[in-house]
Amino acid sequence: MPQYRRWAVSLLVAGCTTSAPGPSQQALPQPAATPAASFTAAALPRSAGVPADPHAPLVQVRPVDGQRALLLQRRGELITDLSLWRWPSQRLWTYTFGPDEPLPRWLADRERDAVVIAGDTVVAALLDGRRHGAVGLALASGARRWLARPEASVDHEGPRHLASVFGDRVVHAVVGESTTLVVARAAATGAVTESVTNAWSDQPHDWPQFGATTLVHMDSAPAEPPDDPDLAGARWVARRSADLTPLIELDTVVDATPCLVGDRLYAAGPDGLLRVALDRPDPALTILHPEPRAPLACDRHRDVDVVWLQGHVLGVQDDGAPAWFVDLDGWSLAAHERGSSVLPDRPLVFVERPAREQRLLVLDLNEPRVVGSVDIADFIARVHHDERRSFVGLAARRPGQAWLLFTADGATGTPGGAVFVDADPPLSFDVHGDTLWLTRDGPDAARLDPSTLQPRDVPPALGLRDASEWLGARWPAAPAPPRAGPPVDLDPPPRLVRPLPDRDPGPGPRWDRGPLDAATRALARADATRPVWLLAWDIQESSEGERSHHALVALELADPRGGPRWLVALMQRRFADELAEREPEGAVPWRVLETSRWPRRLIVARRPTGADLERLLVGSSPWTDASYAGQRLLLDGWFVDGNVIDSAWHELTGEAPRWSYPEPLERPE
Repeated sequence: MPQYRRWAVSLLVAGCTTSAPGPSQQALPQPAATPAASFTAAALPRSAGVPADPHAPLVQVRPVDGQRALLLQRRGELITDLSLWRWPSQRLWTYTFGPDEPLPRWLADRERDAVVIAGDTVVAALLDGRRHGAVGLALASGARRWLARPEASVDHEGPRHLASVFGDRVVHAVVGESTTLVVARAAATGAVTESVTNAWSDQPHDWPQFGATTLVHMDSAPAEPPDDPDLAGARWVARRSADLTPLIELDTVVDATPCLVGDRLYAAGPDGLLRVALDRPDPALTILHPEPRAPLACDRHRDVDVVWLQGHVLGVQDDGAPAWFVDLDGWSLAAHERGSSVLPDRPLVFVERPAREQRLLVLDLNEPRVVGSVDIADFIARVHHDERRSFVGLAARRPGQAWLLFTADGATGTPGGAVFVDADPPLSFDVHGDTLWLTRDGPDAARLDPSTLQPRDVPPALGLRDASEWLGARWPAAPAPPRAGPPVDLDPPPRLVRPLPDRDPGPGPRWDRGPLDAATRALARADATRPVWLLAWDIQESSEGERSHHALVALELADPRGGPRWLVALMQRRFADELAEREPEGAVPWRVLETSRWPRRLIVARRPTGADLERLLVGSSPWTDASYAGQRLLLDGWFVDGNVIDSAWHELTGEAPRWSYPEPLERPE
């Protein structure tokens, strides 16, 4: 059988963040063919709008239904007024916040749910320093019904905040530096029915999740790095929203937030990808996949839950059985509305793949498969769905160009209405019944027909211009389907490999092994007699000229119980430039590479296998599958030297390595 090897996927790329296990190495379909190259942000027309006045009072529009919207207006650092309008010109009432009702402007950002509507009551969150409260207003008149002055304390001057409505109650989740406060209030009276505070570790993605009748939030995070960095996780608690009764405690094993669709929770647990049915008296747990794959988001299509994974999408039936599985060939969901959506039969989804590759994929969820792809490499995209269509907003990365909004028919995946918006992003769109609201930070908002994007109001706000002809001329008549056939190795881009002119011809690096071996033994608390295995190494240079050395090493630990115990680690040291590299004593000392929350080192109670080494490498690069190595190995830099040491790899694992660096770096042995 011929030997099969893949290029090393950017061994130990500095500054990387991905820590999820990669997909399987089996033969997969090729990436979708790139469609018309003219569909780029550079082709967008210039915006004809007037830039927003940065000194004007900030006004935010929050749609209530197809006819009414709330307006929040602020001066300085506080929201001063809340108004209800019948769009576009009839003001129904205005409420002015008093000095004992502090609503900071940052709390009113769109993603923080500072103002929610529960039945006939408008509930606004209040925050005075570290103290949290709320105020309730009558939706019909704006009269204040109740005031809960800020009292409950959180340990952060600017905590994050989310809220959701469950029947006649509003649940607020206030996230501080080391605590999360969950408060359930009766919407009619403001009375706190339940309040829970749990310790946790503040991470950017540790947002509480709201389901149909449940909520999930982090309870605690491990204080010490685990033996396996891909088993680093946290404990999450699922609660019944009505009374905050805990339903289940769940240990996750990867650095990712679980997701909820309805009252079904998906998370990566110690035994694999988990599904927990929270809508039962005793939550039922199902293992969907033996590997701890982290869900990126969850949606719903007809009677199937849609779970987005790294490089894949999984359909799950209501009884917990997998319905279907689609390999996205390395593409992963890039942006998602908070919470779950109901998807049409053929949704458009915004996906990305390192390095900086972006596309809109057209999926057929009835078959299911990928049926088309459109390259949008230089756009910033936002996508929203309902059961009949997808809404796609595309903004150029350069200022001064129009913003493009279009719909895609949910049965065919083809574009419908399209408009240019002469307004500065960020723009938001919300669907309420038969009305699409298009809003931004400012008093202007446009109401559109969700299928055709024709304006409901005359004259239309936000400077709308028809873009159907423009989009039709650039959108492929039939988005290119994925090519069939097994993957093939591609030649690496020459600009990503720039060999050293004086590099050593041997398999090992030219640097002195002494400091690396000493640092590895110190990491393992081993004495100087323990041999260190060097399995792979590289030298990288950034576009700013910084040099960094990386090494994959292994060492057998001393186990007092007498069993085998091994350390595998990815080590790194940095130099300011090539000149500094010639004086190693001036380098940052060798240390284990830090990625995401935990360092990249693995401890196993047996001799390491090739799969152990590959998984550690995959989790430490911007790639999740070695099959894409050689296309773009680095985001912003070059390999100048590197090699997988075949003999050491084989002697340690008993297997020939499947990884290598592209020519001319790799040295055959």
